Amino acid sequence: MRYLVVVSLVIQYSAISLAQMVLNQEGQAFTDVPYFNADFARAIGLKSMEGKVSIKKPGDIIRESKDFFRIEFDSLGRVIKITETKTDAEKKDTTYHSFQYDESGKLKYFGKYESGGLTANYFIFNGEGKLVKLEQRKDILSRSGELEKTVLVNTELYTYQKLPVGEKKIFLNSYNLPYMEETEERNTDGYLLSRTQRLKMSDVQQTKKYVYNEKGLLKSMGVHYNNSEKPIEEHVFRYDELGNLIEKHAFKSGAFVEDLQLIYDPKTAILSSFIQLNKSTGIMKIVRFNQLSYF
Repeated sequence: MRYLVVVSLVIQYSAISLAQMVLNQEGQAFTDVPYFNADFARAIGLKSMEGKVSIKKPGDIIRESKDFFRIEFDSLGRVIKITETKTDAEKKDTTYHSFQYDESGKLKYFGKYESGGLTANYFIFNGEGKLVKLEQRKDILSRSGELEKTVLVNTELYTYQKLPVGEKKIFLNSYNLPYMEETEERNTDGYLLSRTQRLKMSDVQQTKKYVYNEKGLLKSMGVHYNNSEKPIEEHVFRYDELGNLIEKHAFKSGAFVEDLQLIYDPKTAILSSFIQLNKSTGIMKIVRFNQLSYF
């Protein structure tokens, strides 16, 4: 079942005031969603973070590469660009994610550049602040990075139906025909318990289930298909005593596939490094943020 990642990007990014730098209440940390706390970045005037990438292969020592990972913020603390370079067989490739926001802080544009092409997603909201339209485009840039041409490749519309508890979101394809429905379940305190997407033509459904720890922080997120007892995919999270996300384990069909560890500067609470381990290849990537700039 196709899961619409781009739709999950549409969140009120700066609505939550937290002490933690990395947001993860819906499992968004280190995904395509802007996952840094805008209030935190704005309070310290953070403009950019950049770090060198080191690689450790099985049986080898840690070796620093020429690659880098860079995060840029606007003056309101919102992430506007994430850039990463990767060198494979001496060929360097650059991937970046760019973000733009409307006056209320909602994400209105998400662009992903990789392999020489830019895929752009434009989000349109109604007067109530609900997402009603998604335009997916291929943007053609000049050598200077300016937009030269944009080609519309897909359009989706969204309508909403009130339920006794909550509401149902209906996805319409480019022919303006409904093809999927999404519903959410929350408890009386507002915690998201599950989000279910059901394809109308095949009746296949995918449900994300959310579990929280005693402090109300997301403990695990599992993806279930057609009411399967065991999740097909699962992410398990750990936090330090201050509530900072420090570890994310990813599983597929019960197998441990990826480990992410986050380390923070004890003096500033700023993310100082992260480590990603691919269990299938045994390759470890280490990024240390040693270049920070401020407004």
